[in-house]
Amino acid sequence: MRLITFDTETTGTDPQTDRIVTAYVGIYDSEQDSHVSEASWLIAPEIPIPDEAAKIHGISDAHARTHGLSPAEAIPGIVGELERLTSDGTPLVVFNAPFDLTLIAAEARRLGVATDWLSEVNVIDPLVIDRACWPRRRGHRRLTDMSATYSLPVLEQAHTADADCLMAARLAMKLIETYRLIGPGTPRELHAQEVLWHRAWAQRFQAYLRAGGTPDAQIDPAWPVRELA
Repeated sequence: MRLITFDTETTGTDPQTDRIVTAYVGIYDSEQDSHVSEASWLIAPEIPIPDEAAKIHGISDAHARTHGLSPAEAIPGIVGELERLTSDGTPLVVFNAPFDLTLIAAEARRLGVATDWLSEVNVIDPLVIDRACWPRRRGHRRLTDMSATYSLPVLEQAHTADADCLMAARLAMKLIETYRLIGPGTPRELHAQEVLWHRAWAQRFQAYLRAGGTPDAQIDPAWPVRELA
């Protein structure tokens, strides 16, 4: 089985307003347990990279501005590569898809690059699957934590886009095998199920927060891409 993988490292945690610093798109082959093709981008964003973000992904503002491409140079290439690789129905693995896919959609809109094709992509989101298939599991649901939970290796270079893509691909395959989620010709069925799973989780989590003293809590039920503001 082959999967397309996508991940970004960014200036912050708001996909509507923050910007991409690095991006990675790869083709993962499960038999080889590795990416057999890959492309990556370093971008000089149009806003500063905060020190807090740089501590996570290791890209300083000065480094990005010295060595990175402009968004106008990089974003069309990222979007084009994703569209090309997913056009035949090959699933796209994105851990916490509403963050990265909303982020790239927002970046593309600023530049007038079309992303209507995203509505046809078969997305596999290990975070959504784990929440649905093991809802009462204790512990964090970060990528590194979930990899350890499912007895997968945690890469030392975690929080770089390429390493996170490899961990996400391995985790996706593990979840598919563990919960028997996908068969020949059914990626779209899994995608449709994930839409429902995420919506149900968002409703439950929002109700939990409101009952716990945050009456105005809002959890976006949209998956895999949020509506752009």
